This record gives sequence, C-alpha cells and structure tokens, in this order.
Amino acid sequence: MKIWRSYGSEHSANHVLIGHFQDSGTAEATAALIEELHATLGPSDSGNEGPVRFPADVMKILERVKFTSLAPQEVDHFRWGYHPKVEGTKVIITTDESELSGIIRLFVHRGAKVEFYSAHHYPDSEHGRGKR
Repeated sequence: MKIWRSYGSEHSANHVLIGHFQDSGTAEATAALIEELHATLGPSDSGNEGPVRFPADVMKILERVKFTSLAPQEVDHFRWGYHPKVEGTKVIITTDESELSGIIRLFVHRGAKVEFYSAHHYPDSEHGRGKR
C-alpha cells in the first residue's frame, strides 16, 4: 500500500484588490493595460506559465508604459482569468488568486492607493466574488 501526501487548494479564496487612482482616466487606462497584457500572454491554461524572461511582446508593452519594476516571475499574474472592473477612480479585481504582487506593483507605479483583503473576512464589503 502507498500513502500519498500532498497539499492542495480548492481555490476557495475570495480576494479583492482595489486600486484607488487620482482620476478616472488613469483608472480606465490601467484596466485597459491589464486587459492588454492578459490578451498578449494568453490564458493561464495555455501551458506557457513561468517565464524566466519577459516575452518580447510583453516587454514592448512594459517599455511603452515605462513600467520597469515588474519581476519576470510576476508576468503570470497578468495571465490569470480575471478582468478588472472600473468604478470611477477605482479599479477592482476579484479573484481566488493570492499572488497579485505584479498587479499591485502596476497600481502603485500608476499612482494608486492599494487595498487588498479577503472578502471572506469582510463579508459586508460591497465587493467579492458573487456580489454585484
């Protein structure tokens, strides 16, 4: 008989990431940039995760927006299947992922105040998966 031990996650997390920008134009442009990076990288199930270097097409985008503080390991944070929602000067992302440092860096780079929390711990908040 063999006993297999492993740690797994059923992705039951309910994280909320909010970037509070100084104006709605910056919020909209940041959400569009996240969507552009997501489209350029392809979906998370494409089998291309874990770049050691920046893909050339992603590097062009990062150079265009002068975003130089992203680590190569954080590129995949833009590949996951969530889409930012813009509400005025806020960009809101709800996800079950907890590796969001790439998105947080982008928010800070573009001048946002960042809020990150678990909607499980704050069920009365207006955001979180399943709330509209």
